[in-house]
Amino acid sequence: MRRQTFRDFEIIVVDDGSTDDTAGVVTQDDPSIRYVRQTNQGPAAARNKGVSLSLGEWIAFCDHDDLWNERHLEGLVGCLIDHPVAAMCFDNAEYYGEGIAQRATHIDRKVLRSLIGKRVPIRPLWQC
Repeated sequence: MRRQTFRDFEIIVVDDGSTDDTAGVVTQDDPSIRYVRQTNQGPAAARNKGVSLSLGEWIAFCDHDDLWNERHLEGLVGCLIDHPVAAMCFDNAEYYGEGIAQRATHIDRKVLRSLIGKRVPIRPLWQC
């Protein structure tokens, strides 16, 4: 995550009751990361906790099983700058791993191309 081309961001890790060495890994990796542990309350509570601690104007969630490419934040911030009335922006996700088709994406590429540059109601995004 630290390899982002957009550099003005904070990292908050909310450990939602993990049983591994999350604290040791996080604090060893980068002392500027804000680490908070809470009893297991689920993803929504963890996100809400992180949001409540954030000092930033915008929030980008990165779950434990996600990897961002190095230009992810740059793209999201660029979208928000280009569309100042937007309440949110999104990027596609590419799946990887054993048994998954190469370059398989969360939102089909044809569907994604049809959304570019348009106002998109939230319901079609959830349906993707």
